[in-house]
Amino acid sequence: MVQHLQNWVQENGLRLSERNITCSIKAPSRESNKLGISASFTTDRGEATVELWETGESDFHFLDSRSSDVGVRVTHYEFSNMQELYDALENLLKALTSLR
Repeated sequence: MVQHLQNWVQENGLRLSERNITCSIKAPSRESNKLGISASFTTDRGEATVELWETGESDFHFLDSRSSDVGVRVTHYEFSNMQELYDALENLLKALTSLR
C-alpha cells in the first residue's frame, strides 16, 4: 500500500500544483513499529495528513484553518486494495480544493 500512495502523489503532482496544494512525504513517527509512510498536503487555508501502513490501515487528518469550527477531523480506513486508497485520496483532494 505504501508504494501506491507514493505512486498517486507522483502521478498527481501537476494536479496538486495547479490547485496550490503542496505535498511532502516522509516516514511516520518512530512511535510506530509498522512499515508505513506519511504524506502531508497543505494549502493556504488548510491541511491534511495521510498516515498509511503497508497493512492498509490509514488515518486521514483534515484541518480547515479558517473555519469557525477549527479542529482536526480524523478518519480511519482499512484499505484492502489500491482502488479504495485512490478513491479516498480523490475525496481528500476534493475536500482540500473546496476550502478555497
